[in-house]
Amino acid sequence: MSAGRLGHAIGAGVALITAMCLARPVSAQSLTPLVGRWLLDRGASDDPMRAADSVAAAFSFVTRSMVRAKLRTLARAWPSVTIARSATGALAVWTDGPRVDLPLTDSTVAWQNEEGRTMQAAARVDSVAPTDVREASALDGVLVLRMLAPDGGERRIIVGAVRSVPRTLVVHVRVMAPRMPRPLRYRLVYRLTA
Repeated sequence: MSAGRLGHAIGAGVALITAMCLARPVSAQSLTPLVGRWLLDRGASDDPMRAADSVAAAFSFVTRSMVRAKLRTLARAWPSVTIARSATGALAVWTDGPRVDLPLTDSTVAWQNEEGRTMQAAARVDSVAPTDVREASALDGVLVLRMLAPDGGERRIIVGAVRSVPRTLVVHVRVMAPRMPRPLRYRLVYRLTA
């Protein structure tokens, strides 16, 4: 698989995606602990580049360097994330790229990333985080964001406020593509700005 095809399969752009939640949706009020401007705590976060290198190591010698380069562009630790409710009740999320306004119904809407690729994006609020998220039982206001590429690649992000550590947000990112041997996964920790 070429790096270009892998990049197209995985998707693009800004930040938003991870693990599948099977929990029932809850009201937008559950977003309250997530609303605000959040700054990355690099010391408490996983290293996305190390995670990308680990996944790339499973590819053949011939394609490994191209795959590693593409995965490293997708494995991002966004310096800041802002989460807000829009006037229509939808979710507004943005990092360094374009703002994403999504209804909280898990229905997909067309979204164009900063590279000009059009993808389908969706968001929902769940009552609990998936069990494969480390601190699943300790999260309030769990938000699931998905970006779907036309060829089956998907990014999912689970966002949750940590109940026991005020003003802390965790973001679990999982990037999947049909030809990847396993998902690219990493965890980022953010602190609420004053």
